[in-house]
Amino acid sequence: MEVTCQKAESEKLGRKESYKVKAGSDITVIDHSLSGAPNSKIWDKRNKLILDKVDPSLSHLDQKYKEDKTSLGLIKPKEVLKFYNRRELEIYTDPKEYRQGIDGSKTPVIQKIPYPFAYRFKCSDGCLTCSNGSHDILCEDWELLEAYRRWGHEYGTPRSYGKSYTTSFTHGC
Repeated sequence: MEVTCQKAESEKLGRKESYKVKAGSDITVIDHSLSGAPNSKIWDKRNKLILDKVDPSLSHLDQKYKEDKTSLGLIKPKEVLKFYNRRELEIYTDPKEYRQGIDGSKTPVIQKIPYPFAYRFKCSDGCLTCSNGSHDILCEDWELLEAYRRWGHEYGTPRSYGKSYTTSFTHGC
């Protein structure tokens, strides 16, 4: 994608990564090669773009934030110790309420899903936190939450689909 952006002036936290699309700017797709059904060729291209941007640890990202307000980073855990739910799983129902727009259109009111999932992991040998234990971080992945919503309908009970999400989102960890 290509778009003209400008620094987000009203960004309260001073994050250096905060930009917004400039008013009137066109969004142009300049490369379709990474879209489509995932396969090894697409994943190889994605990895080539992303993996050289991986930070060594969460403590390194914390230090970068203190130095220059870096608030966006990517790490690759050395070891995922546990993927788990922090609260009881529920079945989320189809929307029964709708909001009516000024033009008469109806939009479903979707139940907000709390973030029940978390990972416990070690990120690197050089991480200050990992050397004394591990990280325990809430997972805010929208794909995971949508799978959770969909599988509740598909499997019927939280217990019956628990193994599916664990297998799908830990990739054998």
